[in-house]
Amino acid sequence: MPGAVPVRSAPTTITSHRVSIADPSLAARLSAVLGTHISSSTQSSYDSATRSYLRFCEARQLTPFPVDSVTLSSYMAFQALWISLPSLKLYLSAIRSASVDAGFAWTLDGNVMCARTLRGLKKQFGCP
Repeated sequence: MPGAVPVRSAPTTITSHRVSIADPSLAARLSAVLGTHISSSTQSSYDSATRSYLRFCEARQLTPFPVDSVTLSSYMAFQALWISLPSLKLYLSAIRSASVDAGFAWTLDGNVMCARTLRGLKKQFGCP
């Protein structure tokens, strides 16, 4: 799979950071703290949503990470045919979380294309 990122890997930003060499026990503590920032049921939902996104990208030979606005907007348009918009928002949160966990900066907050895609889907499917 192009650019495959394992679901729920330890954040690479910690393992590759100087703190992991300077103070391995602190790095381990930080990883443990970050690993508990969401509940296990939310994590399970995130894992499922992330796998969906990875399958979408693999089927179209798209690179999943770092996430770009065209890929994410395409994914939103596709998924909206199958899931509700509130569920789609959970999927988007999962993709953001997986991207950050993989060590990529999230740059799509406030992205015009993504916002317009979501707004268009709301109008199309009549969801608040």
